[in-house]
Amino acid sequence: MPPLSLAVPAECAGWRLDAALARLFPEHSRSRLQGWLKQGLILLDGSEVEPKHKVYGGESIDFAANFAAQLAVVSAPTLADAAEDISLAVVFEDEELIVID
Repeated sequence: MPPLSLAVPAECAGWRLDAALARLFPEHSRSRLQGWLKQGLILLDGSEVEPKHKVYGGESIDFAANFAAQLAVVSAPTLADAAEDISLAVVFEDEELIVID
């Protein structure tokens, strides 16, 4: 599989790279994206950068070839991730706190 590449959207100008990635890949946590950046699996214009690096829009976000395939697999939702409709015994609840037995 060839490396995956996409451009930073213009509306992300001035954002941290990890925040822009979180917007592009909402199915992944920002901390997970930061870890991938630190491992060098995600590059900005072909270079490793810190998650806090500011983007200006239009830069190329590149994913390592072997990682691009993994990203597709990781991004696929699984049945284990699905929400379940379960009953909960609520002991106390107000605007700021909920206690569940």
